[in-house]
Amino acid sequence: MSAALHLAHRPLTEGDAYELGELEPIAEQSARWEPSEIWQLRAEVRVLRMELVRAERAVRQKEVLLQNAMVRELALRMELVRGV
Repeated sequence: MSAALHLAHRPLTEGDAYELGELEPIAEQSARWEPSEIWQLRAEVRVLRMELVRAERAVRQKEVLLQNAMVRELALRMELVRGV
């Protein structure tokens, strides 16, 4: 069994709620999981966590670059106003 994660980029609708209601409870489903499936899911979680750490680091770097660009823009505007 392969686990899939789908991110929703839109609000849920009544139709979605109906589909979600058809899912079997996690406790019932997990009772039938094989140990190999559990290990596979754990490995996927580990990979996703590493990707999340990399993405968070990239966002922080881009925030710093944006902040530096804003400071540089302000300095250039001040020079322009002074007529330098």
